Amino acid sequence: VTIRVLDLERRAGGTSTSGEDGVVPYPWGAHYVPMPRRDQPLLLELLAEMGAVVSRPDSGFEGAESARIRAPEERLFIDGAWHEGLFPSSRAGAGDHAELRRFEHEIEELVGFRDARGRRAFTLPVRDCSDAPELTAFDRISAATWLRENGFRSKLLRWYVEYACRDDYGLSLERTSAWAMLFYFCARVAAPGQASAPFLSWPEGNRRMVPHLRRPLGERLRLNQLVTDVVPSADGVELVAL
Repeated sequence: VTIRVLDLERRAGGTSTSGEDGVVPYPWGAHYVPMPRRDQPLLLELLAEMGAVVSRPDSGFEGAESARIRAPEERLFIDGAWHEGLFPSSRAGAGDHAELRRFEHEIEELVGFRDARGRRAFTLPVRDCSDAPELTAFDRISAATWLRENGFRSKLLRWYVEYACRDDYGLSLERTSAWAMLFYFCARVAAPGQASAPFLSWPEGNRRMVPHLRRPLGERLRLNQLVTDVVPSADGVELVAL
């Protein structure tokens, strides 16, 4: 099998790009990887090759010291002080907290969902997600519509959910599909009631992974290539590229 990788940019990596200020590198785009589950052996193998995860006899794999993010992983600066987490609890009233708990219950229900073939509603990689009609229907409405149809009115909850959409997709609630929004909250949670998988990251973000993936490609990686058409054939694939 002949493999070639055509990349639009002047250097490989796509959104896993970074900059350098003369002291430390910093990410421009993708900047973390959720700790893989045991049923994701290929990703575990890749991260182990990079030294990002290590094997433990009693607990399987865990993030290497150099790749783990120290607590608090996420925090907000509100009213002159730092607050752990991404929900603005310091400004929330009883109604806001009630809606947050109800939203989290909806997420737990979806995390526990299994279709007739035993597939999760949302998981990584995306190709393993269920294609049950009641789930794919979420891709035809926006996150804003889903929140409204499910009676979520809290401005703080909506801010929190939109933060997630802007963080991962660069889009507002109106421009993010409900499927993509729910994927964000569900895919990294192994089971109902559990916390989201911890993050692995590096100063330059996911740019750290690019040289490791690029090395075995050698000259099979071609940069500055704009692919305009892909046509599968019986014995290969034909590309139109500029």
